[in-house]
Amino acid sequence: MIHRKQRRRQAVSALVVTAIAFGVVALGIGAIGLGAASSHTITVDADGGADYASIQAAVDSATSGSTIEVQSGTYRESVAVDKTITIVAPNGATLNGSGLSGSPFGFVVSGQAAPDISGFTITGYSQGFNAQEASGDWTLSDSTVKNNSFGAIRADGSSGDWTIEDSVIRDGLNDAVDAHD
Repeated sequence: MIHRKQRRRQAVSALVVTAIAFGVVALGIGAIGLGAASSHTITVDADGGADYASIQAAVDSATSGSTIEVQSGTYRESVAVDKTITIVAPNGATLNGSGLSGSPFGFVVSGQAAPDISGFTITGYSQGFNAQEASGDWTLSDSTVKNNSFGAIRADGSSGDWTIEDSVIRDGLNDAVDAHD
């Protein structure tokens, strides 16, 4: 009788240990799965109170697949994008190159980057949006590109499938969209 009770306790103990181990492993796998499925959102606010005060700093810290959410306000900077990320200003934001030295560009997309950029007014640059020689499938949407001295959008030599949608291009002194081979 003692042996039988002892074996039963050992079996129950082994079963409990196995169940706990399985639960820990399942929990770990679930956490890994959740991390892989969720996207990383980075916030930008020129007035502070966000992850970054500049769009470029957020782009520099982003990894492929990240979303950068830009709060409304005016950002006086050029933004170089060499990653496949989303940059969105859900309430509108202004990227303004007035007063920047040289002949700055607003957004510059390079290499195989395939960013999705939306919600901006891009003004006061030599070129508002430049993706010359880029090979990624980039998108500019829900934006206004205006008052840029050399042209609004330059995509000549770009080999990717790029899209400009639901956007306004106006007041450019030269080409609105320059996209020759």
